[in-house]
Amino acid sequence: MKFFKILIILFVFLPGFLLSQEYNYHDNNDFKEVVMMNLNFSDSIVHTAFFPLRVSYCEQIIGKENLFYNSKRTDFANKLPISWFWRKFLSEEFLVFKENNIEFSISPLFNYYNTNAKGDSNFYGQNTRGFEVKGTLGKKLSFYTDFFETQAYFLPYIDQVVVEDFIVPGQGSWKLFGDDQRGRDYNYASGYFSYAPADFFNFQAGHSKQFVGSGYRSMLLSDNSYVYPFAKFTFTKGKWQYIAMFTEFQSFKTKNYFYHYKKHGSFTFLNYSPFSNFEIGLFEGIIWQTSDDSTYVKNIPALYFVPVPFLREAVYGFDSEQNIILGLNTRIKVYKFGEFYGQFALNQFSVEDFNKRYSYQFGVKIYDVFAQKINGQRLFILAEYNYAKPYSYTHELNHQAYTHYNAPLAHPLGAGFSEFVGIANWNAYGFKLSYKLNIVKTATDTLGSNFGSDLLLTNNSANFENTFNFVGQGNQTYITSHNLELAYVVNPVTNIQLFVSVGKRNYLSEIAKDDLFFVSFGIKNAIKNFYYDF
Repeated sequence: MKFFKILIILFVFLPGFLLSQEYNYHDNNDFKEVVMMNLNFSDSIVHTAFFPLRVSYCEQIIGKENLFYNSKRTDFANKLPISWFWRKFLSEEFLVFKENNIEFSISPLFNYYNTNAKGDSNFYGQNTRGFEVKGTLGKKLSFYTDFFETQAYFLPYIDQVVVEDFIVPGQGSWKLFGDDQRGRDYNYASGYFSYAPADFFNFQAGHSKQFVGSGYRSMLLSDNSYVYPFAKFTFTKGKWQYIAMFTEFQSFKTKNYFYHYKKHGSFTFLNYSPFSNFEIGLFEGIIWQTSDDSTYVKNIPALYFVPVPFLREAVYGFDSEQNIILGLNTRIKVYKFGEFYGQFALNQFSVEDFNKRYSYQFGVKIYDVFAQKINGQRLFILAEYNYAKPYSYTHELNHQAYTHYNAPLAHPLGAGFSEFVGIANWNAYGFKLSYKLNIVKTATDTLGSNFGSDLLLTNNSANFENTFNFVGQGNQTYITSHNLELAYVVNPVTNIQLFVSVGKRNYLSEIAKDDLFFVSFGIKNAIKNFYYDF
Protein backbone atom coordinates (compact mmCIF):
# COMPACT_ATOMS: atom_id res chain seq x y z
CA MET A 1 0.00 0.00 0.00
CA LYS A 2 2.85 2.39 0.77
CA PHE A 3 4.20 1.78 -2.72
CA PHE A 4 0.91 2.75 -4.37
CA LYS A 5 0.54 5.82 -2.14
CA ILE A 6 3.94 7.01 -3.32
CA LEU A 7 2.86 6.53 -6.94
CA ILE A 8 -0.29 8.62 -6.37
CA ILE A 9 1.78 11.42 -4.88
CA LEU A 10 4.10 11.32 -7.89
CA PHE A 11 1.16 11.52 -10.31
CA VAL A 12 -0.34 14.53 -8.53
CA PHE A 13 2.62 16.65 -7.58
CA LEU A 14 5.42 16.08 -10.08
CA PRO A 15 5.48 18.71 -12.84
CA GLY A 16 4.48 17.71 -16.34
CA PHE A 17 7.03 16.98 -19.03
CA LEU A 18 6.68 17.15 -22.78
CA LEU A 19 6.02 13.43 -23.13
CA SER A 20 2.88 11.87 -24.50
CA GLN A 21 1.60 8.48 -25.55
CA GLU A 22 3.51 6.56 -22.93
CA TYR A 23 1.70 3.39 -23.94
CA ASN A 24 3.48 0.83 -26.13
CA TYR A 25 3.32 -0.10 -29.75
CA HIS A 26 1.49 -3.37 -30.32
CA ASP A 27 3.90 -6.29 -29.98
CA ASN A 28 2.61 -8.09 -33.08
CA ASN A 29 5.42 -8.83 -35.55
CA ASP A 30 3.79 -6.70 -38.26
CA PHE A 31 4.03 -3.61 -36.04
CA LYS A 32 7.52 -4.50 -34.79
CA GLU A 33 8.73 -4.84 -38.37
CA VAL A 34 7.60 -1.32 -39.32
CA VAL A 35 8.78 0.33 -36.09
CA MET A 36 12.22 -1.32 -36.22
CA MET A 37 12.67 -0.42 -39.88
CA ASN A 38 12.02 3.27 -39.10
CA LEU A 39 14.35 3.19 -36.10
CA ASN A 40 17.06 1.68 -38.29
CA PHE A 41 16.86 4.70 -40.60
CA SER A 42 18.06 6.92 -37.77
CA ASP A 43 21.70 7.58 -36.95
CA SER A 44 20.81 8.14 -33.29
CA ILE A 45 21.65 5.70 -30.53
CA VAL A 46 18.56 3.60 -29.84
CA HIS A 47 17.81 0.76 -27.42
CA THR A 48 15.58 -1.82 -29.08
CA ALA A 49 16.24 -5.07 -27.19
CA PHE A 50 13.35 -5.05 -24.69
CA PHE A 51 9.87 -5.10 -26.25
CA PRO A 52 7.30 -3.71 -26.39
CA LEU A 53 8.70 -0.28 -27.23
CA ARG A 54 7.01 2.91 -26.02
CA VAL A 55 5.54 5.23 -28.62
CA SER A 56 7.00 8.33 -26.93
CA TYR A 57 10.52 6.86 -26.80
CA CYS A 58 10.45 6.00 -30.50
CA GLU A 59 9.01 9.41 -31.40
CA GLN A 60 12.05 11.10 -29.88
CA ILE A 61 14.10 9.31 -32.58
CA ILE A 62 11.86 9.10 -35.62
CA GLY A 63 9.62 12.12 -35.00
CA LYS A 64 6.01 12.50 -33.94
CA GLU A 65 4.29 10.63 -36.71
CA ASN A 66 1.83 7.77 -36.85
CA LEU A 67 3.78 5.08 -38.68
CA PHE A 68 0.59 3.21 -39.55
CA TYR A 69 -1.69 6.04 -40.62
CA ASN A 70 -2.36 6.35 -44.37
CA SER A 71 -3.71 9.73 -45.46
CA LYS A 72 -4.62 8.40 -48.92
CA ARG A 73 -7.05 5.94 -47.32
CA THR A 74 -8.64 8.79 -45.37
CA ASP A 75 -8.97 10.90 -48.52
CA PHE A 76 -10.58 7.96 -50.30
CA ALA A 77 -12.96 7.35 -47.40
CA ASN A 78 -14.05 10.98 -47.37
CA LYS A 79 -15.28 10.61 -50.95
CA LEU A 80 -17.61 7.73 -50.04
CA PRO A 81 -21.16 7.89 -48.65
CA ILE A 82 -21.27 7.78 -44.85
CA SER A 83 -17.62 8.84 -44.88
CA TRP A 84 -17.18 8.67 -41.09
CA PHE A 85 -17.91 4.93 -41.19
CA TRP A 86 -15.39 4.28 -43.95
CA ARG A 87 -12.73 6.38 -42.20
CA LYS A 88 -13.12 4.25 -39.09
CA PHE A 89 -13.07 1.05 -41.10
CA LEU A 90 -10.16 1.91 -43.42
CA SER A 91 -7.77 4.25 -41.63
CA GLU A 92 -8.71 5.17 -38.05
CA GLU A 93 -9.49 3.77 -34.63
CA PHE A 94 -13.18 3.29 -34.02
CA LEU A 95 -13.80 5.89 -31.30
CA VAL A 96 -11.36 8.69 -30.41
CA PHE A 97 -11.82 11.28 -27.69
CA LYS A 98 -9.47 14.28 -27.24
CA GLU A 99 -9.93 17.19 -24.88
CA ASN A 100 -7.27 19.24 -23.14
CA ASN A 101 -4.69 16.77 -21.77
CA ILE A 102 -6.95 13.73 -21.98
CA GLU A 103 -7.02 11.39 -24.94
CA PHE A 104 -8.35 7.87 -25.35
CA SER A 105 -9.55 5.54 -28.08
CA ILE A 106 -11.68 2.41 -28.28
CA SER A 107 -11.57 -0.18 -31.06
CA PRO A 108 -13.30 -3.52 -31.54
CA LEU A 109 -11.14 -6.63 -31.96
CA PHE A 110 -12.04 -9.79 -33.81
CA ASN A 111 -10.59 -12.90 -35.41
CA TYR A 112 -12.85 -15.12 -37.49
CA TYR A 113 -11.48 -17.91 -39.64
CA ASN A 114 -12.38 -21.32 -41.02
CA THR A 115 -9.86 -24.07 -41.74
CA ASN A 116 -10.24 -27.12 -43.95
CA ALA A 117 -7.72 -29.95 -43.61
CA LYS A 118 -7.12 -32.40 -46.45
CA GLY A 119 -8.69 -35.80 -45.82
CA ASP A 120 -10.42 -34.57 -42.66
CA SER A 121 -14.15 -33.84 -42.53
CA ASN A 122 -13.98 -32.13 -39.12
CA PHE A 123 -14.57 -28.40 -38.80
CA TYR A 124 -11.72 -26.22 -37.58
CA GLY A 125 -11.87 -22.51 -36.96
CA GLN A 126 -12.03 -19.66 -34.48
CA ASN A 127 -14.51 -17.00 -33.39
CA THR A 128 -12.97 -14.16 -31.36
CA ARG A 129 -14.64 -10.93 -30.22
CA GLY A 130 -13.11 -8.25 -28.08
CA PHE A 131 -12.06 -4.66 -27.66
CA GLU A 132 -9.09 -2.49 -26.77
CA VAL A 133 -8.98 0.81 -24.91
CA LYS A 134 -5.92 3.03 -24.67
CA GLY A 135 -5.31 6.60 -23.69
CA THR A 136 -3.24 9.32 -22.11
CA LEU A 137 -4.08 11.28 -18.96
CA GLY A 138 -2.03 14.44 -18.84
CA LYS A 139 1.46 14.51 -20.27
CA LYS A 140 3.09 11.64 -18.41
CA LEU A 141 0.56 8.88 -17.73
CA SER A 142 -0.92 6.46 -20.27
CA PHE A 143 -2.93 3.25 -20.04
CA TYR A 144 -3.93 0.30 -22.19
CA THR A 145 -6.30 -2.65 -21.83
CA ASP A 146 -7.80 -5.29 -24.12
CA PHE A 147 -10.11 -8.28 -23.80
CA PHE A 148 -10.85 -11.26 -26.07
CA GLU A 149 -13.54 -13.95 -25.82
CA THR A 150 -12.95 -16.98 -28.06
CA GLN A 151 -14.48 -20.28 -29.12
CA ALA A 152 -12.21 -22.43 -31.26
CA TYR A 153 -11.72 -25.83 -32.87
CA PHE A 154 -7.99 -26.40 -33.26
CA LEU A 155 -6.13 -28.55 -35.76
CA PRO A 156 -5.14 -31.91 -34.20
CA TYR A 157 -1.46 -31.14 -33.55
CA ILE A 158 -2.39 -27.90 -31.73
CA ASP A 159 -5.25 -29.51 -29.85
CA GLN A 160 -2.92 -32.22 -28.58
CA VAL A 161 -0.91 -29.54 -26.75
CA VAL A 162 -4.13 -27.85 -25.59
CA VAL A 163 -5.32 -31.08 -23.95
CA GLU A 164 -1.99 -32.29 -22.56
CA ASP A 165 -0.90 -28.97 -21.04
CA PHE A 166 -4.40 -27.70 -20.11
CA ILE A 167 -3.79 -24.37 -21.88
CA VAL A 168 -4.24 -22.73 -25.27
CA PRO A 169 -0.70 -21.67 -26.31
CA GLY A 170 -0.19 -18.08 -25.20
CA GLN A 171 -3.85 -17.59 -24.27
CA GLY A 172 -4.46 -19.35 -20.96
CA SER A 173 -6.78 -22.03 -19.70
CA TRP A 174 -9.92 -23.27 -21.43
CA LYS A 175 -13.20 -25.08 -20.93
CA LEU A 176 -15.19 -27.34 -23.24
CA PHE A 177 -18.06 -26.17 -25.39
CA GLY A 178 -20.18 -28.07 -27.90
CA ASP A 179 -21.35 -31.67 -27.81
CA ASP A 180 -18.39 -33.29 -29.54
CA GLN A 181 -15.78 -32.55 -26.82
CA ARG A 182 -13.63 -30.70 -29.39
CA GLY A 183 -14.63 -27.09 -28.78
CA ARG A 184 -12.39 -24.87 -26.63
CA ASP A 185 -13.82 -21.81 -24.90
CA TYR A 186 -11.41 -19.30 -23.36
CA ASN A 187 -10.79 -15.61 -22.80
CA TYR A 188 -7.77 -13.38 -22.67
CA ALA A 189 -7.25 -9.98 -21.09
CA SER A 190 -4.24 -7.73 -20.67
CA GLY A 191 -3.59 -4.20 -19.51
CA TYR A 192 -1.08 -1.85 -17.97
CA PHE A 193 -0.39 1.76 -17.10
CA SER A 194 2.76 3.59 -18.09
CA TYR A 195 4.18 6.57 -16.21
CA ALA A 196 7.12 8.77 -17.26
CA PRO A 197 7.95 11.48 -14.71
CA ALA A 198 11.17 12.32 -16.62
CA ASP A 199 12.53 11.65 -20.07
CA PHE A 200 15.08 9.13 -18.72
CA PHE A 201 12.67 7.07 -16.61
CA ASN A 202 9.52 5.04 -17.25
CA PHE A 203 7.50 2.84 -14.92
CA GLN A 204 4.95 0.30 -16.15
CA ALA A 205 2.79 -2.11 -14.20
CA GLY A 206 -0.06 -4.38 -15.20
CA HIS A 207 -0.86 -7.74 -16.69
CA SER A 208 0.91 -8.36 -19.99
CA LYS A 209 3.90 -9.99 -21.77
CA GLN A 210 7.45 -8.93 -22.56
CA PHE A 211 9.99 -9.91 -25.22
CA VAL A 212 13.79 -9.66 -25.20
CA GLY A 213 15.72 -9.71 -28.47
CA SER A 214 15.55 -8.83 -32.15
CA GLY A 215 14.49 -12.21 -33.51
CA TYR A 216 11.29 -13.98 -34.36
CA ARG A 217 11.99 -16.14 -31.32
CA SER A 218 13.69 -15.25 -28.04
CA MET A 219 15.92 -17.59 -26.07
CA LEU A 220 15.81 -15.25 -23.06
CA LEU A 221 12.21 -14.07 -22.56
CA SER A 222 9.43 -14.18 -25.14
CA ASP A 223 5.71 -13.51 -25.57
CA ASN A 224 4.99 -17.22 -25.99
CA SER A 225 3.32 -17.75 -22.60
CA TYR A 226 0.14 -16.34 -21.08
CA VAL A 227 0.00 -12.78 -19.66
CA TYR A 228 1.31 -12.24 -16.12
CA PRO A 229 1.42 -9.49 -13.46
CA PHE A 230 4.51 -7.33 -13.76
CA ALA A 231 6.17 -4.14 -12.59
CA LYS A 232 8.91 -2.77 -14.85
CA PHE A 233 11.35 0.09 -14.26
CA THR A 234 13.24 1.45 -17.28
CA PHE A 235 16.14 3.91 -17.06
CA THR A 236 17.56 5.22 -20.34
CA LYS A 237 20.42 7.66 -20.56
CA GLY A 238 22.45 8.05 -23.74
CA LYS A 239 24.40 4.88 -24.46
CA TRP A 240 22.95 2.98 -21.49
CA GLN A 241 19.61 1.44 -20.68
CA TYR A 242 18.80 -0.49 -17.52
CA ILE A 243 15.58 -2.42 -16.92
CA ALA A 244 14.44 -4.11 -13.73
CA MET A 245 11.22 -6.14 -13.81
CA PHE A 246 9.34 -8.13 -11.17
CA THR A 247 6.68 -10.70 -12.08
CA GLU A 248 4.43 -13.40 -10.70
CA PHE A 249 4.12 -16.69 -12.60
CA GLN A 250 1.94 -19.76 -12.07
CA SER A 251 1.89 -23.42 -12.95
CA PHE A 252 -0.68 -26.13 -12.29
CA LYS A 253 -1.04 -29.87 -12.70
CA THR A 254 -4.74 -30.39 -13.33
CA LYS A 255 -7.34 -28.91 -15.60
CA ASN A 256 -9.56 -28.12 -12.61
CA TYR A 257 -6.91 -25.92 -10.97
CA PHE A 258 -6.76 -27.80 -7.67
CA TYR A 259 -3.80 -25.62 -6.84
CA HIS A 260 -1.80 -23.03 -8.74
CA TYR A 261 1.84 -23.02 -7.75
CA LYS A 262 2.96 -19.42 -7.45
CA LYS A 263 6.50 -18.52 -8.42
CA HIS A 264 7.99 -15.08 -8.78
CA GLY A 265 10.41 -13.83 -11.37
CA SER A 266 12.93 -11.01 -11.16
CA PHE A 267 14.68 -9.81 -14.30
CA THR A 268 17.43 -7.31 -14.95
CA PHE A 269 18.69 -6.19 -18.33
CA LEU A 270 21.61 -3.85 -18.90
CA ASN A 271 21.92 -2.65 -22.48
CA TYR A 272 24.86 -0.72 -23.93
CA SER A 273 24.88 1.00 -27.32
CA PRO A 274 28.24 2.71 -27.92
CA PHE A 275 27.35 3.46 -31.55
CA SER A 276 24.13 3.85 -33.48
CA ASN A 277 24.71 0.55 -35.28
CA PHE A 278 25.52 -1.68 -32.31
CA GLU A 279 23.97 -2.69 -29.01
CA ILE A 280 24.80 -5.44 -26.52
CA GLY A 281 22.91 -6.42 -23.39
CA LEU A 282 23.38 -8.57 -20.28
CA PHE A 283 20.29 -10.47 -19.15
CA GLU A 284 19.50 -12.00 -15.77
CA GLY A 285 16.32 -13.94 -15.07
CA ILE A 286 15.58 -15.67 -11.76
CA ILE A 287 12.54 -17.80 -10.98
CA TRP A 288 12.15 -17.72 -7.20
CA GLN A 289 10.69 -20.67 -5.34
CA THR A 290 7.75 -19.17 -3.47
CA SER A 291 5.56 -22.29 -3.12
CA ASP A 292 6.25 -26.02 -2.88
CA ASP A 293 4.49 -29.37 -2.67
CA SER A 294 4.38 -29.54 1.12
CA THR A 295 3.46 -26.14 2.54
CA TYR A 296 2.25 -24.44 -0.68
CA VAL A 297 3.31 -21.03 0.62
CA LYS A 298 6.77 -19.57 1.18
CA ASN A 299 7.93 -16.08 1.96
CA ILE A 300 9.48 -14.05 -0.83
CA PRO A 301 13.19 -13.43 -0.03
CA ALA A 302 14.22 -9.83 0.51
CA LEU A 303 16.81 -10.09 -2.27
CA TYR A 304 13.96 -10.59 -4.75
CA PHE A 305 13.27 -6.85 -4.50
CA VAL A 306 16.88 -5.72 -4.93
CA PRO A 307 17.33 -4.73 -8.61
CA VAL A 308 21.12 -5.08 -8.69
CA PRO A 309 22.38 -7.36 -11.50
CA PHE A 310 24.14 -10.54 -10.36
CA LEU A 311 23.92 -9.66 -6.65
CA ARG A 312 21.65 -12.65 -6.04
CA GLU A 313 24.17 -15.00 -7.66
CA ALA A 314 26.93 -13.57 -5.49
CA VAL A 315 24.86 -14.28 -2.36
CA TYR A 316 23.20 -17.58 -3.25
CA GLY A 317 25.62 -18.95 -5.82
CA PHE A 318 24.63 -20.19 -9.27
CA ASP A 319 23.48 -23.63 -8.13
CA SER A 320 20.72 -22.61 -5.68
CA GLU A 321 17.09 -23.63 -5.31
CA GLN A 322 16.18 -20.74 -7.61
CA ASN A 323 16.11 -21.25 -11.38
CA ILE A 324 18.64 -18.84 -12.89
CA ILE A 325 18.96 -17.84 -16.55
CA LEU A 326 21.91 -15.66 -17.59
CA GLY A 327 22.12 -14.32 -21.09
CA LEU A 328 23.71 -12.10 -23.69
CA ASN A 329 21.81 -10.25 -26.41
CA THR A 330 23.33 -8.34 -29.32
CA ARG A 331 22.28 -6.49 -32.47
CA ILE A 332 24.50 -5.12 -35.24
CA LYS A 333 23.02 -2.78 -37.83
CA VAL A 334 24.83 -3.43 -41.11
CA TYR A 335 23.14 -0.61 -43.00
CA LYS A 336 19.80 1.15 -42.83
CA PHE A 337 17.88 -1.85 -44.09
CA GLY A 338 19.72 -4.78 -42.53
CA GLU A 339 20.98 -6.17 -39.23
CA PHE A 340 22.53 -9.23 -37.61
CA TYR A 341 21.41 -10.34 -34.16
CA GLY A 342 22.09 -13.07 -31.66
CA GLN A 343 21.54 -14.41 -28.15
CA PHE A 344 23.18 -16.80 -25.73
CA ALA A 345 21.51 -18.18 -22.57
CA LEU A 346 23.03 -20.24 -19.77
CA ASN A 347 20.95 -22.09 -17.19
CA GLN A 348 22.23 -22.69 -13.60
CA PHE A 349 25.84 -21.91 -14.40
CA SER A 350 28.63 -23.93 -12.79
CA VAL A 351 32.00 -25.00 -14.14
CA GLU A 352 31.17 -28.71 -14.16
CA ASP A 353 27.77 -28.08 -15.79
CA PHE A 354 28.93 -25.60 -18.44
CA ASN A 355 28.23 -28.00 -21.30
CA LYS A 356 24.89 -29.18 -19.92
CA ARG A 357 22.28 -26.46 -20.31
CA TYR A 358 22.63 -23.61 -22.73
CA SER A 359 20.87 -22.17 -25.75
CA TYR A 360 21.68 -19.69 -28.47
CA GLN A 361 20.32 -17.84 -31.47
CA PHE A 362 21.73 -16.04 -34.46
CA GLY A 363 19.94 -14.43 -37.34
CA VAL A 364 19.78 -11.76 -40.01
CA LYS A 365 16.99 -9.39 -41.07
CA ILE A 366 16.61 -7.20 -44.14
CA TYR A 367 13.77 -4.73 -43.75
CA ASP A 368 13.55 -3.91 -47.44
CA VAL A 369 15.45 -5.81 -50.09
CA PHE A 370 14.47 -3.04 -52.53
CA ALA A 371 16.02 -0.35 -50.23
CA GLN A 372 12.91 1.83 -50.87
CA LYS A 373 13.81 2.18 -54.53
CA ILE A 374 10.52 0.66 -55.65
CA ASN A 375 7.71 3.00 -54.69
CA GLY A 376 4.87 1.40 -52.73
CA GLN A 377 6.58 -1.97 -52.31
CA ARG A 378 8.71 -3.54 -49.59
CA LEU A 379 10.23 -7.01 -49.18
CA PHE A 380 11.20 -8.11 -45.66
CA ILE A 381 13.48 -11.14 -45.18
CA LEU A 382 14.43 -12.98 -41.96
CA ALA A 383 16.64 -16.05 -41.51
CA GLU A 384 17.15 -17.36 -37.98
CA TYR A 385 18.67 -20.39 -36.25
CA ASN A 386 17.76 -21.38 -32.69
CA TYR A 387 19.33 -24.12 -30.55
CA ALA A 388 18.72 -25.34 -26.99
CA LYS A 389 20.42 -28.22 -25.20
CA PRO A 390 18.19 -30.80 -23.48
CA TYR A 391 17.15 -29.84 -19.92
CA SER A 392 17.73 -26.12 -20.52
CA TYR A 393 15.27 -23.98 -18.52
CA THR A 394 14.23 -26.97 -16.35
CA HIS A 395 14.50 -27.45 -12.57
CA GLU A 396 14.41 -30.13 -9.89
CA LEU A 397 10.82 -29.05 -9.17
CA ASN A 398 8.66 -29.04 -12.27
CA HIS A 399 6.67 -26.00 -11.10
CA GLN A 400 9.98 -24.16 -10.73
CA ALA A 401 10.77 -24.45 -14.45
CA TYR A 402 11.15 -21.44 -16.74
CA THR A 403 7.45 -21.50 -17.59
CA HIS A 404 4.19 -19.68 -16.93
CA TYR A 405 0.75 -21.26 -17.21
CA ASN A 406 2.44 -24.49 -18.38
CA ALA A 407 4.04 -22.77 -21.39
CA PRO A 408 7.76 -21.96 -21.90
CA LEU A 409 8.81 -18.40 -21.15
CA ALA A 410 11.38 -18.53 -23.96
CA HIS A 411 11.01 -20.74 -27.05
CA PRO A 412 7.68 -22.58 -27.68
CA LEU A 413 9.55 -25.88 -28.16
CA GLY A 414 10.95 -25.73 -24.63
CA ALA A 415 14.40 -27.35 -24.83
CA GLY A 416 16.31 -30.06 -26.66
CA PHE A 417 15.82 -28.74 -30.20
CA SER A 418 17.40 -27.02 -33.17
CA GLU A 419 15.28 -24.85 -35.45
CA PHE A 420 15.61 -22.84 -38.64
CA VAL A 421 13.05 -20.10 -39.30
CA GLY A 422 12.79 -18.35 -42.66
CA ILE A 423 10.32 -15.52 -43.27
CA ALA A 424 9.61 -13.41 -46.35
CA ASN A 425 6.97 -10.64 -46.33
CA TRP A 426 6.18 -8.74 -49.51
CA ASN A 427 4.05 -5.61 -48.96
CA ALA A 428 2.56 -3.75 -51.91
CA TYR A 429 -0.35 -1.30 -52.12
CA GLY A 430 -2.13 -2.69 -49.05
CA PHE A 431 -1.54 -6.34 -49.92
CA LYS A 432 0.79 -8.58 -47.98
CA LEU A 433 2.15 -11.89 -49.23
CA SER A 434 3.94 -13.85 -46.48
CA TYR A 435 5.84 -17.11 -46.46
CA LYS A 436 7.23 -18.81 -43.35
CA LEU A 437 9.35 -21.95 -43.14
CA ASN A 438 10.14 -23.84 -39.92
CA ILE A 439 12.55 -26.79 -39.89
CA VAL A 440 12.87 -28.45 -36.49
CA LYS A 441 14.84 -31.32 -35.02
CA THR A 442 13.77 -32.30 -31.52
CA ALA A 443 12.59 -35.32 -29.51
CA THR A 444 9.62 -36.43 -27.46
CA ASP A 445 9.79 -38.43 -24.28
CA THR A 446 8.93 -42.14 -24.45
CA LEU A 447 8.28 -44.97 -22.00
CA GLY A 448 8.12 -42.59 -19.05
CA SER A 449 11.69 -41.38 -19.57
CA ASN A 450 12.66 -37.71 -19.48
CA PHE A 451 15.07 -36.87 -22.29
CA GLY A 452 15.05 -33.13 -21.65
CA SER A 453 12.61 -31.53 -24.10
CA ASP A 454 9.53 -31.06 -21.91
CA LEU A 455 9.97 -28.22 -19.39
CA LEU A 456 7.05 -29.51 -17.32
CA LEU A 457 9.15 -32.54 -16.35
CA THR A 458 11.85 -32.25 -13.71
CA ASN A 459 15.55 -32.59 -14.47
CA ASN A 460 15.85 -35.33 -11.84
CA SER A 461 16.68 -38.20 -14.17
CA ALA A 462 19.62 -40.41 -14.99
CA ASN A 463 19.83 -38.83 -18.44
CA PHE A 464 20.25 -35.35 -16.93
CA GLU A 465 23.56 -36.36 -15.35
CA ASN A 466 25.00 -37.13 -18.79
CA THR A 467 27.22 -34.22 -19.86
CA PHE A 468 26.89 -35.26 -23.50
CA ASN A 469 23.14 -34.90 -23.87
CA PHE A 470 22.28 -34.04 -27.47
CA VAL A 471 19.38 -32.70 -29.51
CA GLY A 472 17.27 -35.59 -30.77
CA GLN A 473 17.87 -38.00 -27.88
CA GLY A 474 14.76 -39.96 -27.01
CA ASN A 475 12.11 -40.27 -29.71
CA GLN A 476 13.95 -38.34 -32.41
CA THR A 477 11.52 -36.07 -34.24
CA TYR A 478 11.63 -33.90 -37.36
CA ILE A 479 9.04 -31.22 -38.11
CA THR A 480 8.84 -29.16 -41.30
CA SER A 481 6.18 -26.47 -41.64
CA HIS A 482 5.32 -24.24 -44.59
CA ASN A 483 2.81 -21.42 -44.40
CA LEU A 484 1.85 -19.11 -47.27
CA GLU A 485 -0.60 -16.27 -46.60
CA LEU A 486 -2.11 -13.57 -48.78
CA ALA A 487 -3.75 -10.72 -46.91
CA TYR A 488 -5.23 -7.36 -47.65
CA VAL A 489 -4.65 -4.86 -44.85
CA VAL A 490 -8.03 -3.17 -44.58
CA ASN A 491 -6.97 -0.82 -41.78
CA PRO A 492 -3.23 -0.44 -41.05
CA VAL A 493 -3.85 1.45 -37.78
CA THR A 494 -5.70 -1.48 -36.17
CA ASN A 495 -4.18 -4.05 -38.57
CA ILE A 496 -7.48 -5.45 -39.79
CA GLN A 497 -6.68 -8.05 -42.44
CA LEU A 498 -8.71 -10.15 -44.85
CA PHE A 499 -6.63 -13.24 -45.44
CA VAL A 500 -6.34 -16.67 -46.98
CA SER A 501 -3.52 -19.03 -46.05
CA VAL A 502 -2.22 -22.42 -47.06
CA GLY A 503 -0.26 -24.57 -44.62
CA LYS A 504 1.65 -27.83 -44.81
CA ARG A 505 3.16 -29.62 -41.80
CA ASN A 506 5.20 -32.80 -41.96
CA TYR A 507 5.86 -34.62 -38.67
CA LEU A 508 8.19 -37.63 -38.58
CA SER A 509 9.45 -39.43 -35.48
CA GLU A 510 10.72 -42.91 -34.72
CA ILE A 511 7.24 -44.03 -33.72
CA ALA A 512 4.83 -41.79 -35.66
CA LYS A 513 4.31 -39.94 -38.94
CA ASP A 514 1.76 -37.28 -39.80
CA ASP A 515 1.33 -35.12 -42.90
CA LEU A 516 -1.11 -32.24 -42.65
CA PHE A 517 -2.28 -29.92 -45.43
CA PHE A 518 -4.81 -27.20 -44.62
CA VAL A 519 -6.37 -24.01 -46.02
CA SER A 520 -7.68 -21.13 -43.88
CA PHE A 521 -9.54 -17.92 -44.66
CA GLY A 522 -11.02 -15.15 -42.55
CA ILE A 523 -10.69 -11.65 -41.11
CA LYS A 524 -8.64 -10.60 -38.09
CA ASN A 525 -7.10 -7.80 -36.04
CA ALA A 526 -3.47 -8.92 -36.00
CA ILE A 527 -2.21 -7.11 -32.87
CA LYS A 528 -0.91 -10.10 -30.86
CA ASN A 529 1.57 -12.89 -31.51
CA PHE A 530 0.23 -16.38 -30.93
CA TYR A 531 2.58 -19.19 -31.94
CA TYR A 532 1.22 -22.36 -33.51
CA ASP A 533 4.37 -23.17 -35.51
CA PHE A 534 5.76 -25.89 -33.28
